[in-house]
Amino acid sequence: MEKLIVTLLTILYLGLFTACEREYEIDFGDQEQSFAIFSLFSPNGIFINEADFIVDISATQSILDNTTSKIIDDAIVSITTSPLDNPDERLTENLDLLIKDNERVEFIAKEIVPKDGFEYELRVEHPDYPTATAKSVIPNKTEIIDVELGNFKESKNDLVFETDTRYSTIAEIDIENNTLVDNHFHLLVWYLDGIWLPINIEKDVLQEQLGTDATIVNLEDSEVFFGAHFSDNNFSGDSQKLNFAISFILADFQNPSKIKVELRSVSEEYHNYFVEGFRLSQAGSNAFISGSENISNNVNGGFGVFAGYSSFDTDVPFRR
Repeated sequence: MEKLIVTLLTILYLGLFTACEREYEIDFGDQEQSFAIFSLFSPNGIFINEADFIVDISATQSILDNTTSKIIDDAIVSITTSPLDNPDERLTENLDLLIKDNERVEFIAKEIVPKDGFEYELRVEHPDYPTATAKSVIPNKTEIIDVELGNFKESKNDLVFETDTRYSTIAEIDIENNTLVDNHFHLLVWYLDGIWLPINIEKDVLQEQLGTDATIVNLEDSEVFFGAHFSDNNFSGDSQKLNFAISFILADFQNPSKIKVELRSVSEEYHNYFVEGFRLSQAGSNAFISGSENISNNVNGGFGVFAGYSSFDTDVPFRR
């Protein structure tokens, strides 16, 4: 009897849920492919060759297309530049193909180089894709007047490996304040161990000083968007002092020699790309950006970012 009841209940369960099934067709449409462009440019970034003005170009893909990115190696790519104080003084250059492989294509300018205080306009053309254009500027760099680091505290309590040590301290910087211009900044800290590696900026201490408009991203939350993104709207006087906690983990075999504090003066396009990208990627927890149609996109006729920044950095010796 018990076996019969179990059988009848199983049949009833299957009947209820199969009766509720519906078949739906999702129409993703046949959207026209567009250029996907990525270019961050600076005259003095610590990871950028001053002579290089590089534009990374591929094509957008359907959500159902799981093939490798479609590279575009025969586009006509040009950059026009002019100084902000004399927009009639214009110079245009067609870019040469620099890198071509199975995943990406990069174009490089030979004559035009990034300069502070200049505007740049990008144009990408191809008979199979809509023409894409974008504009951005390189703001004049803002100097760090002074940097001070407190004594580093050492801790092993919350680490997985016994050979690792966490180092933490308070950093204090003094930044120039240009009261005539509204500026956006990206603050980053690095340590040198053969190559420059990122240092985490703790959020809480700095957030109170910069206000709720600032976006401060811990390194463990996102290695793409990390750092402090803020404006100088709340600054007063000729300079602004900021203090913030920094921390990083070293293994016993690591022996860094320097700490670098970098202040990037960024274009609005750069600022929007990083801040909105972090928020729309669910605060860095998702590798895919949800609602990507809402992210700041300064490429007309395509997608991506074309944005300039200038950088000022200063080094401080590090000793265990």
